[in-house]
Amino acid sequence: MWAPTDPRWNERVRVLEHRKLGPRDIRAFLAAARGARAVILRGSVSFGERYRDLVLAMAAKRLKNRPAVVITDATWEQTSSAVERRLPARVRPLVPLVARAAMHLVDGPRVHYCVLSSAEVDTFPGIWGVDPDRVHFTPFPHTLYDAALDAPTSDGGYVFAGGNSLRDYDLLEAAVAGTGIEVHIAAKWQGRGAKNVHARVLTHEQFMADLAGCGVCVVPLHRTVRSAGQQTYLNAMALGKLVIVTDAPGVSDYIEDGVTGVIAPPEPDALRAAIVDALDPERSGHYREVAARGRDVARTTFNEYAYRRELLAIASEATEGIS
Repeated sequence: MWAPTDPRWNERVRVLEHRKLGPRDIRAFLAAARGARAVILRGSVSFGERYRDLVLAMAAKRLKNRPAVVITDATWEQTSSAVERRLPARVRPLVPLVARAAMHLVDGPRVHYCVLSSAEVDTFPGIWGVDPDRVHFTPFPHTLYDAALDAPTSDGGYVFAGGNSLRDYDLLEAAVAGTGIEVHIAAKWQGRGAKNVHARVLTHEQFMADLAGCGVCVVPLHRTVRSAGQQTYLNAMALGKLVIVTDAPGVSDYIEDGVTGVIAPPEPDALRAAIVDALDPERSGHYREVAARGRDVARTTFNEYAYRRELLAIASEATEGIS
């Protein structure tokens, strides 16, 4: 977590370079961890990254003087499509059991978990069998830097939706069926061929250009035990775009319905009504005000500096009593 413009972070944190997981990297981590009161690890590492930071959390337990361990972005489920599609069908039901067993190797009395919604503070301990006192809500930030925040935007009149994690694009397609509303979806999803819905995989630059040019950003979410979509809708809000997000864990932590954005029930008719209303020219003044308030809250409350302050506070609290 490099933060070149954050002196408070850099005064207290030594950042290790990201590398592929290997014996040399584990040794380098352990050498650094021996002199630290706390280590902050990324819980969002994927199968493709060999779950690097979670393996490092296991390794930290081998140290004689263990530091506190703070794991960010612990938005986890016990299933993993990335893992399961590589396994024979008969073995896939064992994945949740393996995941829970791996969690026991990670967990310990000095390990703290940062989740991205208040709902997960309640659900995470029961799912993973950890102490509720070591689970913390750390609101996620928008991830745009000054150049992106200062870039010009426009209103192309289309609806933009993007991202792959827990997205329900079938719901969005059903919601706009027969409306003629143009929808651009940046994702791997393939729909039923509606002429007004255009889905494709975009580069980051193309993704940002489509987002900057949309009239409304819609984030349709599946309801599961974990939160998702924060980066997409917070970035849209930070650009001054009106966001419509379907109700799911975490959404109300970031959006005040009708004030800084719109939270719609996860049903086609309700989502359609929200989109049609947002694109109604007679309602444009109201939604400009909503988008402006959303922009302000994303930039002032849900930013990278506030996020790192939360992590430092949790790390500091976690080290109390460690000599």
